[in-house]
Amino acid sequence: MNDGNDSYLFFHSNRLFDYFLMITFTTEMNEALAIAVAQFVKRVGFTEIRSNAVDDFEAYLIRDALDRVRIWLANAGFSPR
Repeated sequence: MNDGNDSYLFFHSNRLFDYFLMITFTTEMNEALAIAVAQFVKRVGFTEIRSNAVDDFEAYLIRDALDRVRIWLANAGFSPR
């Protein structure tokens, strides 16, 4: 449901979410951890994501979240080839 205020509300796992409500979280890690996470988000495929999600919708949300992590890591200089 779109309320006209750049909001997209949806139910998932009996919870109401706003798809466009942004949150920010900060973490600290050393270079070895950053490289490991960058390698993981590069290598993990939709099949692995889907096998750990309750349904396709959640799998696509997870994939989108991991893509944001991948982009952030690449912008920080951790972009494995």
